[in-house]
Amino acid sequence: MIKINFITVILTLSFWISSCEKNSSRKLGALNVIHALVDEPPVYVYFTATPSNYYLNQSPVPYGAAAEYGTPFDGTPLTIVSSGDTSQALFQSTLTMKSGGIYSLYLAGQASKKDTLLLEDVIPAFSDSSAGVRFINLSQGSAPMSVNIQGNDPMHTEFDNIGYKQISPFRAYPAKGGVSGYTFEIRDQATGNLLITYSWNFELFRNYTIVIGGLEDGAGAGAINAFAINNF
Repeated sequence: MIKINFITVILTLSFWISSCEKNSSRKLGALNVIHALVDEPPVYVYFTATPSNYYLNQSPVPYGAAAEYGTPFDGTPLTIVSSGDTSQALFQSTLTMKSGGIYSLYLAGQASKKDTLLLEDVIPAFSDSSAGVRFINLSQGSAPMSVNIQGNDPMHTEFDNIGYKQISPFRAYPAKGGVSGYTFEIRDQATGNLLITYSWNFELFRNYTIVIGGLEDGAGAGAINAFAINNF
């Protein structure tokens, strides 16, 4: 995951907080933007309905990464553009979400067949030397998937029936005996065929989402892949 541009966020929040002081009912929340759009170069995110060049002062979000933004949720405009062509919006909408909420916006699909998914997140608190993880299937055209721990019987699944644009619940995993990660096998649930193996390393008491992207029949950068984003 890329680092948040704290200067941009702080300046933006300062403006909004100043406005909020005049309207105490206006609350801030968090929006995590995840780039899983195959064959699309890094994207810029900005919170206006009309073109603005201020996004050029922030770091773009590359494929397989995410960036978190603080924003008011009472009708906030959002525009996302590709660094390859900033004249056209990849995604443009007015966000209507619960004030003080935590949301994730996933950019999915392919450059020629764009897709999006906006989800409200409920992030659990794990203790007792453990961390949490969930899986989301953003592999366009894929069949439902299952996930097992490498070395276990594939029929002994940790997560199952994850269809396209579906997300699993969080599940806690212990860090016993110095364990700081697990290796998962992601499979076509119906056939049991192994699609990809992913090694997840975690920090205690934190939560992660493992994004399954790319295409099952893709090649190179477009091949099926997985990456983790933070839900701290």
